Amino acid sequence: MTKKKSQKGAKKDQKPRISPVAKARERILRRPWRSQPGTPKVVSEYLPKTGMTARVSQELFRADLLTRFGDAAERYLESCRVSRRDSVESHAVMSANLDLATAIRSEYWGDRYEAFLSWFVTAGLPRPGRILDIGCDTGIQTCFFATFYPEAQVIGVDQCAKSLRCAQRLAERLGLKNVQFVQAMLPELPPDLVSQKFDMIVSSFVAGPFFDEVTVPLRSIEEAQSKTRDPRLETYARLLAGLLTDEESLLVGFERCRVPVQLARWIRALHDAGICIRKDRIELIEFSDESDEPVYAPALVATRHTADLMTPDEIRHLWLKDFLTRGRDIGYHRAAVEQDFVSETSKELLKGMRCTFPDLSPYRKELWRAGSEVLFYVYNSDGGMILDAAPADALPEMLEMLETAFCDKRRPATEEYGPEGYDQHPDGADGDGAVDRPASEGGGRGDCQDGHQAT
Repeated sequence: MTKKKSQKGAKKDQKPRISPVAKARERILRRPWRSQPGTPKVVSEYLPKTGMTARVSQELFRADLLTRFGDAAERYLESCRVSRRDSVESHAVMSANLDLATAIRSEYWGDRYEAFLSWFVTAGLPRPGRILDIGCDTGIQTCFFATFYPEAQVIGVDQCAKSLRCAQRLAERLGLKNVQFVQAMLPELPPDLVSQKFDMIVSSFVAGPFFDEVTVPLRSIEEAQSKTRDPRLETYARLLAGLLTDEESLLVGFERCRVPVQLARWIRALHDAGICIRKDRIELIEFSDESDEPVYAPALVATRHTADLMTPDEIRHLWLKDFLTRGRDIGYHRAAVEQDFVSETSKELLKGMRCTFPDLSPYRKELWRAGSEVLFYVYNSDGGMILDAAPADALPEMLEMLETAFCDKRRPATEEYGPEGYDQHPDGADGDGAVDRPASEGGGRGDCQDGHQAT
């Protein structure tokens, strides 16, 4: 009897079993924000105050969302299963409430916020009296500006009412009195906002969806600047130019340009609108996305001063200046490939093939004769590039490579051309390499169901 009693007592004293989900939640809640080495103190202290937390594995992240937010998390995860994370549906769901929105942004965009704000506070910018933050989303950056410049008046603009409600709640949580939020349909702003004077305009991850689809792949930055037009991007650039009311007003830009040719199109649109990029104030910022792959975005300062357009060589130098120290990752590799190709000044196109797929971006494969070598150059509409070289006597093998490369699993529609046929555009792009899309297909940060544009 005594033995049985002691066993019963032992069972009663045992701790209740903790479910795997509860364990995951406990681990998640103990993951404070961890800044990268060298992050300015003002940034590393600010981000945890917003509710940002350190990234974890996708398994733990999903378990935490489901435990904390229940049905709202289920709706978000389901939207990601059927569409992109930055799609209309997913972005609308992820802005359902501030805590859910912050948890998701911590996991996927926390490194980006830290990288941009670290650059911002060390850029030596003059202290502004009034700041307009376009595409403010849930206010993480906007509230930082209000915190960093307590004497300034800060206005955040976004299209999504849900995101703006989150932003207002964040400002209240931080006790900020010098920030307000306005709903507007980009690329337009309310007349009363346009008529106001701002010392600083911030445009962060807004312009991406304004790039028109390039259906004729671009060989180089030179072609990006001379052959493509982006009507919606140009409209947005003119809006920014109108907000720079005098030569003292600053544009602070941080737009995702995955490859040099896209950066060239953004710079040209700003230049054509009368906005001059200060060449000593543009820097390629590196950060990680949810896949832990390096992502690059140019952070820049611009004014209404007149200056020359950045040259293709200057853009390539910006992209490649840290190439040797950072290593051959994919973003720099594309720029290096283009640099190698462009540097071959005496080359002749022998044969090219334009390849189109029903579900992928079109690309071109080309053979060039360059002195004693034959170059095999491949480039697609997304800016991906491959370059290979072989001795001139390997031309038969290179011709076979041209015919068969990238066609083993998919069977694209192909069209051959020679030097005289390259500039003919059978895809209906009217010779400019871009196709206009309806305004309903995007703009700003990706459309939310109530008119927002997602990050």
